Amino acid sequence: MYKITIIIPHKNVPSLLQRCIDSIPNRDDIKIVIVDDNSDRNSVDFDNFPGKGRKNVFHVFSKEDLGGGGARNVGLRHAEGEWILFADSDDFFNKGLSDFIDEYTRSDADLIVFDTNSVLSDTLAPVENRENIVSMFKERYDENILRYCHHTVWGKMFRHEMIRKHKIQFQEVAASNDAFFAACAGVFAEKVKFCPDAVYCCTVRRGSICTRLTLDIVEARIFVVETVNRFLKENGISTKYWMNRLGPLFNLKGLSKRKFIAAFVMYFWQTPLSRVFFDYKESGRRFLGRLKGNVNDGDIKKMQVEL
Repeated sequence: MYKITIIIPHKNVPSLLQRCIDSIPNRDDIKIVIVDDNSDRNSVDFDNFPGKGRKNVFHVFSKEDLGGGGARNVGLRHAEGEWILFADSDDFFNKGLSDFIDEYTRSDADLIVFDTNSVLSDTLAPVENRENIVSMFKERYDENILRYCHHTVWGKMFRHEMIRKHKIQFQEVAASNDAFFAACAGVFAEKVKFCPDAVYCCTVRRGSICTRLTLDIVEARIFVVETVNRFLKENGISTKYWMNRLGPLFNLKGLSKRKFIAAFVMYFWQTPLSRVFFDYKESGRRFLGRLKGNVNDGDIKKMQVEL
């Protein structure tokens, strides 16, 4: 009987996927679902695909390009057990995962949020978390930060029944496909718990979505922000917990000035003044933090420039 399913979408990084699988304890109560998103045969040896031969690993091989959101939705259809974890194939779990599962799968919460750390994928050198929501929560002890401001699905464990009951799905977009899923879980979870342990390690890798700034990716991020904020508004969530739209907007400026101007006009037209204030305040805080060296995401910025 499975207690938990770990869903991992994959495309063209078999060695990193193997690292991720190896970081998961080999237990009878853990099911691993790997959804391969039409990987290139020149990049992947399908006869020796990661996870083959290991019990409790279930593979789905798509012949179509699903994208990360589509692959995760396929994974959900094969999930079993009371709890769901998600991992990106180029990330991995830290050594405390087994103890975390033993303790927190007994919880009465619908959503468990845990700490994470970040490293460069090739060297494992530590880097600053890009969106250190956990630090913000520790400073303010505001549960709504965990519910609505943590825009990823890694770093969380979800009660399976909550996902099924509310039919929560991933957006099938070019980037940030998990932000709407995360927002839905934050709204629908009756109870949230926090684990201070860094259970998951998010890697920064040249060529990954987080380091690519193409027009389709930036436009997808703007669309996601608009969708999430509309959903939060419909559910009566204060504007101070909405997503910041300025980041992807200013990324758009360097790709298409015409689209940037149009999007910026719509931003001021659609966004309440209270949220505009929070957006500029938050962006200003991050800018000053970089100047002072308190926000160190230079490795990611450097990769974005190189690409």
